[in-house]
Amino acid sequence: MLTLNSERRFRGLQSVSAGLAMLVLGAGVAAAQTFGFATMQPGTLNHTSGTAVAKVLKEKAGLNVVVQPTAGESVLIPLVSRGEAEFGIANILEVEAAKASSPNLRLIGSLHTLRGAFWVRKDSNMKTMADLKGKRVGMGYSATGDVSLSGIQRAAEQARGWAMQSAGRSVVDFSKMRTAPPTGEYATHELFPWRHTPLSDKIDLLRAECARLKTDDRIVDWEASLWYTETDTLYLTTDGGRVYQHFVYLVPMLSATANAGSETQSRTFGGRGHCRQGGMEVLDAVGFRSAAPQLAAEALQLLTAPNCPSEVMDVLLAPDQMILQIHESVGHPLELDRILGDERNYAGTSFVTPDMFGTYRYGSDLLNITFDPTRPEQYVSYGFDDDGQRSGPELAG
Repeated sequence: MLTLNSERRFRGLQSVSAGLAMLVLGAGVAAAQTFGFATMQPGTLNHTSGTAVAKVLKEKAGLNVVVQPTAGESVLIPLVSRGEAEFGIANILEVEAAKASSPNLRLIGSLHTLRGAFWVRKDSNMKTMADLKGKRVGMGYSATGDVSLSGIQRAAEQARGWAMQSAGRSVVDFSKMRTAPPTGEYATHELFPWRHTPLSDKIDLLRAECARLKTDDRIVDWEASLWYTETDTLYLTTDGGRVYQHFVYLVPMLSATANAGSETQSRTFGGRGHCRQGGMEVLDAVGFRSAAPQLAAEALQLLTAPNCPSEVMDVLLAPDQMILQIHESVGHPLELDRILGDERNYAGTSFVTPDMFGTYRYGSDLLNITFDPTRPEQYVSYGFDDDGQRSGPELAG
């Protein structure tokens, strides 16, 4: 199996979910043998919900439904509109807005509501929503999937309207917090731009790597893919701030699954462990063109490998596994919505409690975690954060 994804995104305003809805192309679905189901990225509630729906459609309705993860609703809704996927799952507000410019879309059902919550510190004197009266809690916010000039103007006007209605009710008086308007630009450096390599060459490369993965009859499933994404963000402030950033991401992926009797084992290469910003040079930097034979051999070795022992011991983690370990063991537990319990119904809670802040130690004195987004080769490198502040090295723990 080979997969080639190329996406182009523009983000000028962020969005907030009000609910998830199913959308479908207005005509031509009944004649299809395989149905594409467009969702957001794996790990999101959107993708989890879509996967569950696809499973039910397969098992109960006998439909061959293939989930197609995308970079977001600005990608998946046009995907359905163009007929490249038959179904989609997206924020209902985004779907309704898109129908104005894509009349061939039809909303066929809503799945569930995504609820938001107000919360305060335990020692706050606010106990109910009624206690908010007289407090400063205002904010203006809007989002749109229409990136035309008129679409962005409408979203900006809607956000301004909300801000005007809630003015004077913010918990924090931002008028007293004067900062210099942010200005600047950031762009990913591409040594060999994606667009300069013909599509036929990319497909030939994936075909060749697929063939190198099938080294044995026990290899029952194998895949080579490239996921390329461009994202443009423009951050504007009313006091003259302007920050433009252009990001280019390339995510190579190989996988091999081996089977013998009741034993099935998979090995993967790339994905989030070897993703970078950049062009086609990323493939050579991570060793994509030489990884397939070893990957297949390791999948076969796992068929007869003993189970990991159950005892206390030192473990040496490779960089691609260390990324995941930090993400899961440090990143998720420190998310405030998990700590306060707001996300318990979606992805669980956290072992971290508010009283641990400033005192709890992760690991030994030898452990420290730093983050430097100014290093250009990283997947998460950037010049300015979501508040327009210039990036710099951070000591996370």
